[in-house]
Amino acid sequence: MNAISLDKIEFLQSHENQEIYQKAFDLIEHYFGVEDDDPSIVPQVDENQQQFVFQQQEAPMEGFQL
Repeated sequence: MNAISLDKIEFLQSHENQEIYQKAFDLIEHYFGVEDDDPSIVPQVDENQQQFVFQQQEAPMEGFQL
């Protein structure tokens, strides 16, 4: 579903008819509800330090011109 369709459904949530509001709300919850976190992007936790551990990404040093 594209963003324009989602905007239209969100607009229907302000409709004065409670049944239309509820149907629009249910559609958004069902199709656009909160997604579970992707475990591959969640940072690791160092149990000894109680801190997040992020992977170091090095920026490429070549290809830049000054």
